Amino acid sequence: MVLAARTIDGIELTERTDFADLAHRALLGTAGGALRSDCFPLDWVLRVYHELAGSPYADMLAHGVAACLAAPEPEVREQARIFFEALPTAIPPRPADGRSVR
Repeated sequence: MVLAARTIDGIELTERTDFADLAHRALLGTAGGALRSDCFPLDWVLRVYHELAGSPYADMLAHGVAACLAAPEPEVREQARIFFEALPTAIPPRPADGRSVR
């Protein structure tokens, strides 16, 4: 099954999107943040995650945020930690084929 591309705030999401890179750039504040309510980089990530909820893209984004838990920048690591504090069940188990279980 091929996922249809999604565009959120001018950022196109596809199966080839590097979600670890996207999450890292977003938590640095260099990607996303298109609404006034996006006061902090994490606000955009949380908003996009909720917009994608129920789709494999939400899981891919959550896995990208998980990769940020080991980022060299402390502010990125902290925002990733807060993401999972707010959404402790954001990452479902990943099957052997790497696809989302949802």
